[in-house]
Amino acid sequence: MTLYLAGGKHPMANVPVTVYYQPFNPPARYMLPVMARTMTNKAGTFTVTLSTSMVPKTGLADVGTGPDAFNSRVIAVAASGQIVDWGQVLQAGRAVTATASAIMNPDTGKPELAAEHPVPAGQAPNSAIETQIATSYRWIPVLALNDAGGMRADFNYTFDRSTAMQTIAGVAVSVEGPETSSFGPFTASGSSTESTGRSLTRDVLVHGAYHKIIWVRYRWDENQTEGCNKFGCVTTNTWTLDHWQGSIGQYNPDLRCVQRAPGNSQKCLRKARIGVVDYKQPALTPAGCARDFCLTDLTNREPDLIRRTVNSQTYDFQLNVAGFLGLNSQGAYGSITSVTWHWAQRGCSGGGRKRLLWGFRSDPFDARILQASCTKPPS
Repeated sequence: MTLYLAGGKHPMANVPVTVYYQPFNPPARYMLPVMARTMTNKAGTFTVTLSTSMVPKTGLADVGTGPDAFNSRVIAVAASGQIVDWGQVLQAGRAVTATASAIMNPDTGKPELAAEHPVPAGQAPNSAIETQIATSYRWIPVLALNDAGGMRADFNYTFDRSTAMQTIAGVAVSVEGPETSSFGPFTASGSSTESTGRSLTRDVLVHGAYHKIIWVRYRWDENQTEGCNKFGCVTTNTWTLDHWQGSIGQYNPDLRCVQRAPGNSQKCLRKARIGVVDYKQPALTPAGCARDFCLTDLTNREPDLIRRTVNSQTYDFQLNVAGFLGLNSQGAYGSITSVTWHWAQRGCSGGGRKRLLWGFRSDPFDARILQASCTKPPS
């Protein structure tokens, strides 16, 4: 992994780095287990073998290769006070290559400098304590659901015996600056999977022409982390995805910021209800589907198709409790986030039209979003 100073141009060279494990279903206050301590080289890069003794063998998240994913935090502080506090999703037994930059104020373009405090009495000098300080609920996008005439679709959001976590969302981080108890604006810094497993099952059923974003409501946790090394301690606040509350649908009642204050992106001057968000389906063209590799059709003899292959798609949303910060969520078709399309007798006939499920310049297996059309196949 390579770390950069704020702005991403200059390496964070010769700086101590600690990689922490972030357990699922965390308590309200706990000490983060250390997976590795190391140093960056002059290029800002470090390579290290992580200790995974604290990672459970079962109950992990599935981000593409089965339930093998878990959350970690990478924390490094330069002598100047610039800080990297980065959420990184890891997979057991798999190497990861990533980059991260020190946190920067989005309004000034200058680095957020961390205040350094003495290590508290009784606390180890190379450790971090995380404490939950707030919770909030926010709808996030997880799928562009497509259906067409002559078919119906069933989006299933659930869990099973081996997997209960799959959705990934961005992490919002704020740094305590040199002025005591003064925290800077939240900025996006890495990502994490939902940290508490799903325990509910819901379906979204649609019939006929339909192209909408599907939203689910999650609890978000704000945690305060005090990370210490032999030089002292720094404090950050983070908002991370915790658990699905159980609500799902096409309508999002949350507000988004549509006008921000000049020079202060955290201050919102005008808000609007998000509501229903249309998904604009791309055109199905011969150039993007040579020899019809991109599509498959539903017929009365082969009436169903189920998409469970994990292939994440990134969607954008705003986290209101972090100053309407723009974050990404990664939704995926998967074993616990699947869509089934069914052939329907009416709604698609004549003119050579077929009930098509297709990928944009990819086949249905690889497609990040599966498209649906009642149309004549391209030729």
